Amino acid sequence: MEVLAGMGKCVDVHVGKTVGYLEQTGELDSTFACFLSNNGAKGATDETCSIIKGSMMQHLKKYYNNNIDNLEIGDSFICITYQFSSVTDLAPTILEMVGVKHPAPTYQGREVVGMHGRSMVSYLTGKEPRIHEEDFINGWETCCRAAVRKGDCKIVFIPRHKGPERLTKGMPRFERRVKVI
Repeated sequence: MEVLAGMGKCVDVHVGKTVGYLEQTGELDSTFACFLSNNGAKGATDETCSIIKGSMMQHLKKYYNNNIDNLEIGDSFICITYQFSSVTDLAPTILEMVGVKHPAPTYQGREVVGMHGRSMVSYLTGKEPRIHEEDFINGWETCCRAAVRKGDCKIVFIPRHKGPERLTKGMPRFERRVKVI
């Protein structure tokens, strides 16, 4: 927990400095900020608010409505969406936001590979209900674990000795849908 607290404090200090600078220079309203993290331990307000203090909390209170009745809605900082997106969607999103077209298939006479992702701007602005098509397929592998996602379904390879109970732990309603191949 000490490391997490130290990281939270460091992030808070530097995000606060950055936001302060952007406010002073009048650039905050035209700034896109993106924070990426792994799928680490879930956050809980009681636990995390003690390490996120100062300017970050002031910023959250100023720009977001985090009343209990508003959580996960509209201008709440806490938001859940069931739309699939990938890190590959970030570059197309940022390029569209700044009005720049990716140069593929060529740039300055050289071949350039096109991007794999899709811009999320239409979804984020409410113009489209989805980021990807309903039957979009995405697959990945890391550290000898693999998965393929299509629409709302995901097939996962987990070594047999780990067992299917790892897929349904805390979600008993899915137990009947999990099969061991």
